[in-house]
Amino acid sequence: MRAPGEVQASYIAEAILERVAAELSMEVDAVKNINFHTYESLSLFYAQAAGDLIEYTLPSVWDKVTKSSGFMQKIEMIENFNRSNIWRKRGISRVPIVFQVSVDPTPGKVSILWDGSIVVEVGGIEMGQGLWTKVKQVCAFALSSIECDGTEDLVENVRVVQADTLSIVQGGFTSGSTTSEASCAAVRLCCNVLVERLTPLKEKLREEMGSVKWNDLILQAHNHSINLAAHSYFVPESSSVSYLNYGGAVSELVVNLHCFWQYQFTVQQEQPLSKLETAQVLGAVEGTDSAFRLDVPATLPVVKRLCGLNSVEMYLRSLLSRS
Repeated sequence: MRAPGEVQASYIAEAILERVAAELSMEVDAVKNINFHTYESLSLFYAQAAGDLIEYTLPSVWDKVTKSSGFMQKIEMIENFNRSNIWRKRGISRVPIVFQVSVDPTPGKVSILWDGSIVVEVGGIEMGQGLWTKVKQVCAFALSSIECDGTEDLVENVRVVQADTLSIVQGGFTSGSTTSEASCAAVRLCCNVLVERLTPLKEKLREEMGSVKWNDLILQAHNHSINLAAHSYFVPESSSVSYLNYGGAVSELVVNLHCFWQYQFTVQQEQPLSKLETAQVLGAVEGTDSAFRLDVPATLPVVKRLCGLNSVEMYLRSLLSRS
């Protein structure tokens, strides 16, 4: 999985808020609002990455996601639904996000072939996050600043190839959600160099021909022995090495207790819910105090079982027991 540990840590933080709310007989959302970051508290916890006050956009993001989702209106609708249904329950939650990232130095290489096509190599690895797509778009955008005919669809001429440790040294590693932007920055540096090399020739051809097409420009550049390959090594400025991302999300859930019983029985291989356990599930959805309590110290297997994080292990054990 990507970002190992992030989901688990977020789950623990949310579980703490749930426990506090249950102990104080408060809504979880109210507890979150009381403990919402101010710029002063943000600067205390993220001294090197908080940035300026104008960059702290979490409150506006929080308000926007609340309005766009109709969060307040849905709370009343869900309460009415839960009062009217015994076996099906609904719940809603909104969660803010503060995510610190760090940008690492990243290499890049852009080569323009004689037919006008462009080959890009970067240190970042494409693993489904769209890194190559972003790199292609930035490359086409940066090279189009040469302002000659035929650059409108230049992105179709760009292809990214998987680099190796010989063609791209100091490639580093792909992690932390910032390799895409660092790779794009490295590619843009390469493109700036190439545009600078091609501009004098373009101006000369424009004086002679009136207009210059991209393919013609590149072909003439080859004939004039202009270097059409550029390397770069992007190093972020000290002020932008680390920064914070802000976000918010609203999710709505429907629980069917009959299906829940079947899931517990077939997947986790646990006993069907007793009347007492069913009442506890009902109470958890409806907001009553049903928080589980852990003995101190709480061992990892116990935490995983109570938080539902051991379902995969139990499923694999059930398969082994059948064989």
